[in-house]
Amino acid sequence: MPSTRTLIEQKSSGINLDKVITQSDGQTLTPFQQAKRYSDWLPDSKRALWIVVCNFQQFVIYNIERPKAPLAMLLLSELKRDWRKLSFLVDVKGTSPNDEHEVGLSLKAGELVGKWVRIKSLMYFKRRRKSKRKRKRKRG
Repeated sequence: MPSTRTLIEQKSSGINLDKVITQSDGQTLTPFQQAKRYSDWLPDSKRALWIVVCNFQQFVIYNIERPKAPLAMLLLSELKRDWRKLSFLVDVKGTSPNDEHEVGLSLKAGELVGKWVRIKSLMYFKRRRKSKRKRKRKRG
């Protein structure tokens, strides 16, 4: 999000946001470290000031000037109550999403995206299992 200099690293539902993941180059990084690496590749004027890592259930917010520990953590189930923790994502002029209808729509959108990811994950693993069974039959 260029206007707020925020980089969001979105992971699949259920992924542990503290766990290291092997990258395509063989390096092991947490989602935060992965996002920081992306940001570090950008020109200084475009680097993130904020990094948010998310797994559709949990948002972890980092201030890049103090990256040792998260600034805040927010659960999707608490978003309606604690949405202000994400207010830096809104218009840099300081407006806030104070309309409950908008917050409700955002919650519904997050739930729908989470369901979509779960369905796609199930489809992927079903295809993978089916493929393994076919290979096994060919061997045996």
